[in-house]
Amino acid sequence: LTDDAQAALRRTMEEFSSNVRFILSCNYSSRIIDPIQSRCAVFRFGPLSDEAVADQLERVAADQDIEITADGMDALVYAADGDMRTGLNALQAASVMGETVDEEAVYAITSTARPEEILGMVEDALEGNFTAARATLRELLTERGIAGQDVIDQLHRTVWDVDLDEETTVR
Repeated sequence: LTDDAQAALRRTMEEFSSNVRFILSCNYSSRIIDPIQSRCAVFRFGPLSDEAVADQLERVAADQDIEITADGMDALVYAADGDMRTGLNALQAASVMGETVDEEAVYAITSTARPEEILGMVEDALEGNFTAARATLRELLTERGIAGQDVIDQLHRTVWDVDLDEETTVR
């Protein structure tokens, strides 16, 4: 919400605080204006486990009669990265694209690179093949339109999964 919208929300919260309780959910509490933050009890939650995300997505898919392939579920869990809201939004969007939610639909709808593409790019860079790594990066950014920050986030996730010493990982 913009600062003006948050100011209006604050006034509404003040006006109806005697008979209404508000629950606000956000990813970045620092973006909430101080007058609202001071009227709230803050609860911070870490990311959910992949198993918890998969279980809930399977439950929702079954309830909504959405067919998901095994690789589609893996892609949803990967794209969610512990954020159930992201997973549910991706499931909903991918389910509209076709009869079955598969890996291709999930990666297309979430603008997420496949983990093996990111891993390949990291391995190319580690082997000194910067031209191939750069070509993969260029394809992800320009051909597929994935945001630079999203690629960096995926690189960060992937590099810790590669069997490297800590100094090399950081470098």
